[in-house]
Amino acid sequence: MTLPQRTIVVVGGLAAGPSAASKAARTDPDARVVLLEQSDTISYGICELPYYVGGIVRAEDLVVHTAESLKREKGVDVLLHHRVEEIRTGNCRLMVRDINAGKAVEIGYDRLILATGATPRRLGLEGEDGANVFHIRSLDSAHQLRHFIDGARPRTAVIIGAGFVGVEMA
Repeated sequence: MTLPQRTIVVVGGLAAGPSAASKAARTDPDARVVLLEQSDTISYGICELPYYVGGIVRAEDLVVHTAESLKREKGVDVLLHHRVEEIRTGNCRLMVRDINAGKAVEIGYDRLILATGATPRRLGLEGEDGANVFHIRSLDSAHQLRHFIDGARPRTAVIIGAGFVGVEMA
């Protein structure tokens, strides 16, 4: 008797998501492991973002895994540009938006791993939504800052935060 294949879904990229998906594939080689990521990059060195912003390294040099390499090397299926909009725990289903197609799809799971990361803390200060204010939490946000620097050529900057990225940015 053949049992139906288990599905393990991991939500989120960067470091935790691909690591969890890889571990799940190793631990349960008979399961289908799917990683959902809303951006176009699943795994990159976040601590190196300041070096990209500063023009020391190229964005592609930060990428650890692509969707193709994670599939080839770890056996993980990756759906890029897919954002989870609802988790239905009662029947183990996710409502997922295919961002490119603009349509919602339903994905079932046996096990669910949430690795969505953090959201920058807003300070509640006047001006924090300005065109020259950036929260560096992703490769996309680093692209936005780099584009701003290249276009506006600012002469000064203020960095708030003394975590790894903030210290390296300084």
